Amino acid sequence: MHLVNDWAAPGAPLPPLTVGAILPPRVRTPQFPLKDRRTLFTAEQIAQARTNLAQHEPARKLAEGIVQAAGYWLDWEDTALVDLIASAEVPRAFDCTPAGCPQCGKKIFEAAKSTYPWRIDPRRPFKVECPVCASVFPSNDYGRFYRSGFKDRSDFDGPYVDDGRGWVAPDGERYWFVAHANHWTWFWHPQADNRSLLGACEALGRAYLLTGDRRYAHKAAVILHRIAEVYPNMDHATQSRYGEIMARTQNERYSGKVVNAIWESYLSAQLAETYDAIWETIDGDEALQAFTGKTGRDLRAFIEANLLEEVIDAYYEVKTRGNYGMHQRSLLQTALVRQHGDTARYIADVVDKPDGAIFLGLRYALNSLVWRDGQPYEVGDYNFAWVKNLTAIAGLLAQLGVDVTGLPRLRRLLDAPLDSLCIGRLTPAIGDSQTVYAPPVGADAGLYQQAWRIYGDVRHARFLAGLGATGENSFRDFVSLLHPPVAAPTLAPVAGRLHEPQPSRLLSGFGLSVLNHPGDTVAVSLYHGLHLNHRHFDRLHFDVFAYGQALMPDLGYPDGMNALVPGVFTWSLTTISHNTVTVDAAVQPGNEAGLVELQAEGEGVRAIAVNAAGTYPQCPVYRRTQVMVDADAARSYLVDFFEVEGGRQHDYSLHGPPGGFALTGGDWTEPARGTLAG
Repeated sequence: MHLVNDWAAPGAPLPPLTVGAILPPRVRTPQFPLKDRRTLFTAEQIAQARTNLAQHEPARKLAEGIVQAAGYWLDWEDTALVDLIASAEVPRAFDCTPAGCPQCGKKIFEAAKSTYPWRIDPRRPFKVECPVCASVFPSNDYGRFYRSGFKDRSDFDGPYVDDGRGWVAPDGERYWFVAHANHWTWFWHPQADNRSLLGACEALGRAYLLTGDRRYAHKAAVILHRIAEVYPNMDHATQSRYGEIMARTQNERYSGKVVNAIWESYLSAQLAETYDAIWETIDGDEALQAFTGKTGRDLRAFIEANLLEEVIDAYYEVKTRGNYGMHQRSLLQTALVRQHGDTARYIADVVDKPDGAIFLGLRYALNSLVWRDGQPYEVGDYNFAWVKNLTAIAGLLAQLGVDVTGLPRLRRLLDAPLDSLCIGRLTPAIGDSQTVYAPPVGADAGLYQQAWRIYGDVRHARFLAGLGATGENSFRDFVSLLHPPVAAPTLAPVAGRLHEPQPSRLLSGFGLSVLNHPGDTVAVSLYHGLHLNHRHFDRLHFDVFAYGQALMPDLGYPDGMNALVPGVFTWSLTTISHNTVTVDAAVQPGNEAGLVELQAEGEGVRAIAVNAAGTYPQCPVYRRTQVMVDADAARSYLVDFFEVEGGRQHDYSLHGPPGGFALTGGDWTEPARGTLAG
């Protein structure tokens, strides 16, 4: 095995596609025999889903939501659906601008409580609407410009003209209105809850499987055929805001197809799922054949070559590349759906590739990129993405004839989120993860239902009971409809808890110590691990959990995913924004895990001592000792000692829970010059 950094796409940055450039069509022919049956979903699973709908009201309600979402797209004419899907020449941008709205500034983020606050309506393409002032941008009709072959500029005299590469404000800030609208017409995100092509494909394909109504399959096929027309020319590096920014500021080719390479893995996997769902209807869809001018066989060949095979090639061109497991899942799902291809190669690369990092084979990755306690080398939400994707990969490999469920660390991945829970319901927000409210990482009923089906571990069943996802309430997502309900375990967590009380514990690989009151009503977590991906400068930061909430939480991920936003570097990542000690007004420069010198428990008391001497090179001692003493059957108090030797200035910082803040009385001096941001 050889670990190498294989994150970046190969090759030097490319210049952005110029406005008005027309790309020549790229049309592929199939490289393998055509698909001859549905392969992702079985007839037995579809029959089980329909049985569940007939027997269980929660299953019917879930299905009604899917059918309702699909029903929106039935009202679209086929020509309108085709027109909605812009060609590769139209840029994409997941962010419009960090400056907010030209009229109301950053109030748009505060009002929407979202990183992606703009309203996007597919019936109004290439437009964004501010949820605060209801202003619509840009001022020109970009659709007319696009349909004219980028020639008609007759209305480019308005105040907010965007030719696809953004409107530039007087202060030089660029607002990517058109590209932002286009991106979110394609993609969906919890913080950008607009109707999208991703959501359309998901709903239409699943609605067809649940109902057998071919109207849903027809609309899905119209969308897939049009996507197959434009997909080969898609190149995020040269056709997007972020691709342009990364080339200019980081000298990096930020790859992808329609969207960035990370999110492309989700988009491509969903498109493959939808094709598998509706594949059987294409040969009999006379309206589709008349609309496209292709026979059923020609339609299948076109989609399988220009979409599915293009997705597979994008994996090897590093245009589909996410956090570990994302792109592997997309590759295997697409290969399974495509059915005939170089499947042995795909499996070998996913399971046994001996070099790389994010493309490293699964067997090697589990032992090299996952700590012995089951936590991957990232943090929180990002680590849980590994759990979800690798569990999905195990299921896909089983369908392809390969069983990896016996690998010990694959199972430990599922235990790690449960081991990290504090007071039975919250997870420390370490690094780029979660929010100040420390919501639970791992509260995914669908995932742990799959884990229960694979391993039969009663701990997973009890966690599902804590989530309220057993018995009649088992039906939480589409996949749950394909299986019988999960039987409720004999023992389950009490109301308000996701997990039964746990003892104090040490996740020695990841570097997290948890001290627990015996009743699990109070907990203290202390982070002392090695900083790797999505890190903050936060070694020896601690959190306190009591009264059902995080009392001294880490800030989590307040700045979203955009590391180019200045606030990330001036506050969120810095040592001073955490419950630890800043030395010499600088962020922690060293990256060595702390040494646990003591973690012990006695009657009514427990303690932890960690020396992280490599955190500041000038400090041979950088030690935190914490003693937790029980006050009664539900409460404890904490004594905190922090020893530092070396350096000139030591700043001990603490902060409280989220809420209102006010100053009353007192005389304050003028702020001193300088900063503790490092």
